[in-house]
Amino acid sequence: MKVVMRFLYLSLRLFIVILFVTSTTVQAQAVSKPMQFRIMTGLASPTGDFSSTDGSKTAGYATGNFCATLEVSTPINQNLNWISSISLAVNGLDEGKRSEDTKSNVTAGNYVTTWGLTGLGFEAPLEGGSKIYGLFQGGFLFSSFPDITFSDGTHAITQTTTSGIALAFGVGAGLIINRFTIGIKYVAGEPEYERTASSGGSTATAKITLPANIILLEAGFNF
Repeated sequence: MKVVMRFLYLSLRLFIVILFVTSTTVQAQAVSKPMQFRIMTGLASPTGDFSSTDGSKTAGYATGNFCATLEVSTPINQNLNWISSISLAVNGLDEGKRSEDTKSNVTAGNYVTTWGLTGLGFEAPLEGGSKIYGLFQGGFLFSSFPDITFSDGTHAITQTTTSGIALAFGVGAGLIINRFTIGIKYVAGEPEYERTASSGGSTATAKITLPANIILLEAGFNF
């Protein structure tokens, strides 16, 4: 899995450069269809290492929670669109499982990830005026790691972590029914954080890398 992810990130570096360089040209050549906006909200379901509870260094213990997305779609032709989006996902941390694994009482905040992505989308008409769509995007992930406190009743260790940034990509598909949209999108990035652990006046700092892999299940409206 790690080899595949590293290959995707290396490929994505070139892809993102191409996306941003060509975006202005694409918009200038767009057909006369109106620009569309889409607002969606739904469930952010973590997957892969992000949701893992196996106790490994890359296990995120993330749980499902809320997400919201704003998309702007600029037509290229009747079937292709240039789609830019901002998605916000909030995921909890499985305090119960983390407490069990560390033999301590764990309290934690939430993961907050913001995905700024842009790329190509396509639409195909169905009978009755509905459409199916797909998209592939590249961009950046801005991620906030939850603060965590471990306590055994006598001593406590508090972990605070700086925000991280990383290259990211998203792949999605969905169904458009008039102005209503149902969609699913897989987003992934691998940000690096700086973590500081404090206990009894002593501190220790280390850098960690934790993959963020989320499936966004959303519904919303086009206007």
